[in-house]
Amino acid sequence: MDILCALPARCPLNVAKEWRFDVQGKEQPGARIYFSPPSDEKNRRFVSWELLRRNGAIVSRVGIYAGTFDPIHAGHLAFARQAMTACNLEKVFFLVEPRPRRKQGVKALEHRTAMVQLAIADQPRMGVIMLEQSRFNVTETMPKLRKRFEGAELYLLMGDDVVNHLAHWPHVDELLNSVNFVVGIRNEKEQKVRATLATLKRTRGMHLNYELFESTFPKYSSASIRLSIKRGKEPNGLLPVVQDYIAEHNLYSSTISRA
Repeated sequence: MDILCALPARCPLNVAKEWRFDVQGKEQPGARIYFSPPSDEKNRRFVSWELLRRNGAIVSRVGIYAGTFDPIHAGHLAFARQAMTACNLEKVFFLVEPRPRRKQGVKALEHRTAMVQLAIADQPRMGVIMLEQSRFNVTETMPKLRKRFEGAELYLLMGDDVVNHLAHWPHVDELLNSVNFVVGIRNEKEQKVRATLATLKRTRGMHLNYELFESTFPKYSSASIRLSIKRGKEPNGLLPVVQDYIAEHNLYSSTISRA
C-alpha cells in the first residue's frame, strides 16, 4: 500500500514549504509514503514511516494498558488488538501494577509479569512495562512514560468500568492533560459512559480527549478463571502457555494440568 501525501517544512526530503500534509488512509505494515508536488508526477520519492517519525513528520500513537492481569487472558489480548485497530495505535504496552487499587491478595508481580510476557510472545506490536512504584501513579508514572515515549501520543486503555472511578484518581487533572483515553464499551451503555466523561470534563473545567469503541472481545474475567482453577475446573479464556505456567508454579491453588 502506497500513500500519497505532501509535507510542510519538516519533510525529510526538504520539499517546498507550501506543500501541505495530507496522508490518505491509515498506516499499514510495510506501507510506503511517496511525496510529490501536484505539478510534478515524475519525481516521486519514497520514504519509510520510520524516517518520517525520526524527523517529526508523523507522531507515533502508543497505547498503555495498565492493570492487574491476575492472570492475563484472551480477553485482554483481544481488547488490546481491537484498540490498536480502532485508534490506529502503533503498539500497546501492558503495564502490570505491583499493588493495584481496590484489589487485595493478588499474585506476586513476577508471576503476573511472566504470564503477560508469555501471552504476548508472538505479538510483535505488544510489549510489557515494569513499574518502579507500587501502582500506576500520575505524578510518578506519567513523567517516566513521557520520557520513554518522547514525542509520541499516549493513549490510556481502559474498560468502561474504570471510567466511573476516574474522578477519584489522585492528580487526575494532570492525567487528563497527559494522555488520550481509549474506552472499550462492554458492560455499560455508551450514552452513560459519555455522560460520565462529560461530567468529569465539566467539573474539572478542562479539555478531555477520548475515543470510545464497542468491545467485541469475549467476556472472560480473571476472577472467574481463578475460581475455576481453584475448583479444579477447566478455565475459559486462559491461553495454553499461561495455563502451563500456572500449573507449573501451582498458582491459584492449581490442580489443573495440560498434556
